[in-house]
Amino acid sequence: MSSQKKLISFLKKNSIDASFTERLKIVYRPLVCPVVKLLEYIKEDDVVADVGCGSGQFCLLVSEFSAAKEIYGIEVSERLVHNAYKLFKSRKSYRYLFEVYDGMDFPDEISKADVVFLTDVLHHIPLHKRSQFVKSLYAKMKEGARIVVKDIDGASIFVIFNKIHDLLFSHEVVHEYTFCEALDLFEKHNFQILSKSKIRMYVYPHFTIYAKK
Repeated sequence: MSSQKKLISFLKKNSIDASFTERLKIVYRPLVCPVVKLLEYIKEDDVVADVGCGSGQFCLLVSEFSAAKEIYGIEVSERLVHNAYKLFKSRKSYRYLFEVYDGMDFPDEISKADVVFLTDVLHHIPLHKRSQFVKSLYAKMKEGARIVVKDIDGASIFVIFNKIHDLLFSHEVVHEYTFCEALDLFEKHNFQILSKSKIRMYVYPHFTIYAKK
């Protein structure tokens, strides 16, 4: 199993020429997000899709610290997709693809994934669009594919720190679902819940939902 320290050391060695804020996000993400645990959901020879892949730091960790055979990431920001390609420039023998999408209409490539990651994406989607977002994702995923939903628990008093975080780093005012609200949302759209968990890292209250279509 990979340790948090090992992941950060690897990201430091593979950092890119980007803004100071983006480099901070790339290198130190494992300090505030349960990345070590997320990697455990990947099985041997999985095709992995990362919805809202950002600069590709989680995808890079997947390529190094899991037995996945292929990576696919989508992101609404063209700049971040460009960062992801820069991060992967030394992974020439690894199969990967990054694309820009509009945040709602999922590319057909998603249907090839064995496991889809949705990490801290839900709270960035406007409330009135979340149900359609999950419905569209379910429709695009293949039968039997798994999904790992990691987000911030809006029921925790510590949620204020994530609000400040997103205001400073993403310049967004966000609305986090409670763990129960997120669970209800995915059950409503026919996902079969396999497991669920909660963990707090420093001042960040996380929940994870692992489900299957």
